[in-house]
Amino acid sequence: MPKVILYATPTCPDCHALRLWFNRKGIEFEERNLTIPAVADEAKARYGVRVECPPETGR
Repeated sequence: MPKVILYATPTCPDCHALRLWFNRKGIEFEERNLTIPAVADEAKARYGVRVECPPETGR
């Protein structure tokens, strides 16, 4: 099975939902914290796009 890398932030609700889904399905993953500039740069270089979590809406 291929290794899954989850680029996420600690406060992102979509990231949290994906973590829960991976865990429920038994999918092993490595999480990388996008709040660390070097990790954000790595994700941008790897995928060629700016990676950002949607802003919090206060809901």
